[in-house]
This record gives sequence, structure tokens and C-alpha cells, in this order.
Amino acid sequence: MHLVIADIHSIITQVWNDMRMYTQKSPDLNSFFKKVLNLTAKEFRRERFTHACIVWPDYSSSRRRQKDPMYDFDRLVLPNSAFPLIMKLNKRFQDLGFAVMSHPGVEAFDIMAYFVQKIGGRDDVDVTLITKDDRAWSLISDSVKVSFGASSGANNLIMTPTRFDAMFGEHGLKPNQYLSHKLLSDMDGLGPQKAYGLLKKYGTLEEIDKVKDEIEGRAGKVLQSSMKSQGRQLYRRYFPLKIEKLGITLSDLIYQNEAIAG
Repeated sequence: MHLVIADIHSIITQVWNDMRMYTQKSPDLNSFFKKVLNLTAKEFRRERFTHACIVWPDYSSSRRRQKDPMYDFDRLVLPNSAFPLIMKLNKRFQDLGFAVMSHPGVEAFDIMAYFVQKIGGRDDVDVTLITKDDRAWSLISDSVKVSFGASSGANNLIMTPTRFDAMFGEHGLKPNQYLSHKLLSDMDGLGPQKAYGLLKKYGTLEEIDKVKDEIEGRAGKVLQSSMKSQGRQLYRRYFPLKIEKLGITLSDLIYQNEAIAG
């Protein structure tokens, strides 16, 4: 089995930025959503898949946004006029045979993490995550890869354990440490290099938290003063939010439209 999950907000952001760069103004919405549909189909056609799902963020009520006023600082916020077309886009995806879903308060990344955790390294399931959200790099393994196109006209790039190791292996960083590194790097007074060193020495964010009072120097002072307050906010920003139950199983995601699946 090959499950492909597409983060549609990531594709929307990619198309919006590409069109805006080309026209130097906000895109025409009808042309914009036609391009989103075409690029989504193109991304799926790259993969020979048996199961598929398109996931949306909950635009109306983000649990991260409620707790973190800076969370949307660099995220695409769609105009209100776009939402009727979003409903049409949803309907078109369903007509093409895709399971389309969202979950209250969470984003595509959280749903992707939920499925990867539930599948739990099953030998009979490979997973491809289509997203430009680099938080998904924390989910890669021998059976999970991340596909992210550089632009709507470019060949897609694939993040696998081998590629991850080529990028971060010299620092000793593993995929399951990636989000911890992002969190530590964003703490005032630490930065990427110090974060690499802490993770190389202590392994996990949990272990660093346990021994923070014993860490000397500037890093120790930062961790002791900021881990509880700033660290908690950054943890919510980067790590998957907990989903108790989605009410959907792999059998619900079987895809049968040969025009897309190939």
C-alpha cells in the first residue's frame, strides 16, 4: 500500500506566491484555484499510490493561533472572497475521488503526524507527504518521505532519510530531533549551532529540560529562564497537536480513479 497525503494549504501558498511573483499583484482568484487544482493533480500523478487524502487546516479556529499571536506572522492569510472558491475546490477534489478532510483546531501537519503515528512503521505501508511545511521532515523514516516542489513549475524534491543525513548528518541530527532543534534555535540567546551541540550531548528535548539547571554558561541561563515560558509556546508552534480520534481509517482512503493514480 502507498498512502499519499497532500497539505492543500501548502500547495495554495506555493501557487499564490508563484503567481504574485509573476504578476506583482494579488492573483485572479479563478485562475488561482484552477492552478491549485492542476498542481495538486500533478503532484499526485508523480506517485503510484493506492490510498490518498487531501487535508485542509481549520481556517476558522486554530489552536496555535489562539495561544500564539505571532504564529501567523509569515503564513499566507487568504482573503474572505477566496472561501466560496475553497468550497468549490473541495467539491472538485471529492468528484475526483479523493478523501478530503480537516479537523477542528489543527493543521495538515497535525493530521499527517496522526496518520504516521497510527501506521507506526507497518511493513506493508509506504507514505508520501506532499507539503512545503518543513515540520513534516521530523516524520520521515524508511517508509515515510516528504515531497516538496521548489515552485509550481519545478521538479519536486524528495526528503528521505538519506537526503536528511546529507543535510544534517555532520551535526549528528536525526529526523526525530528536527523539531527540537527548531525550538531550541528559536529561543532567545541560543541559535542553531548551540542547539546542535545540546542535542548531540543530551539527545532529546526532554533530557535537556531535566538537566537544564546543571548546564553551565549562557546556554544554561537561557534554558533555565526561558524553557518553561518561551519553550512551551515554541513547543506548541512546532510539535504536532494531539488528536484523539479522526474517525477515518486506511480503508476509507482507498483511491480508485485511474486518471490520477495511473
